Amino acid sequence: MLSQYTIIEDSGNIDTYRFWTHFFSQADLSNMLEAQQFRNIEFREDILPASDLWNEDNVVFTKGVK
Repeated sequence: MLSQYTIIEDSGNIDTYRFWTHFFSQADLSNMLEAQQFRNIEFREDILPASDLWNEDNVVFTKGVK
């Protein structure tokens, strides 16, 4: 996902900023971590309160042992 912001200053100077956000499935995360020799990988999605913008639909906490 891309969030893009264009700043136009009074002087006429224009700057564009792009912020990319990447989303990964737990399977993708497991594959990436296992490729780096992490083991015993666990996922938690219930740490942030459900009322938070970044709740279990948006954030997963991951723990592994290397």
